[in-house]
Amino acid sequence: MSNPLLKMVEVLRAQYSEEQTDELTLAIQMELSAGIALIIPVPATPVGSSAQAWLNHDVFISRMLDDVNEHYLLDLAKVKADVKKIYETRYNFVHRPTATIDATNAIVKSIVTNREDAALGLRDLTITTLKGISDSAVELQKQYVAEVGGDEE
Repeated sequence: MSNPLLKMVEVLRAQYSEEQTDELTLAIQMELSAGIALIIPVPATPVGSSAQAWLNHDVFISRMLDDVNEHYLLDLAKVKADVKKIYETRYNFVHRPTATIDATNAIVKSIVTNREDAALGLRDLTITTLKGISDSAVELQKQYVAEVGGDEE
């Protein structure tokens, strides 16, 4: 078993009991998704869109997943969809400067929306503070775009 993905699955299997098959399957699918998405190279120059870049790796990803699926039954469509989401996020961070600010705004919005959630431990943050963080991120993004001579999408 020289395939590193199969080794990863074996390590995960050792961490779950036989009664935890659903949890194990979910963990395997999540780990595979992240692992595969992080080893796929992002091109140094834009290739049009993240979807086009993804197509360049589709066969490779299918082959890797097929190897694992021969030993462990997985929801391949789910794993592949998750790999695609993670990969497209990586691609957009590299080739779309505005993607960073979009992500930051989504995080800040989520914090504001869930501000009362005790699990976040952010009760002492005010809306003004969060707005300031968002505004600062926008300014940084504008500076970055100006420095690289790009245009905002």
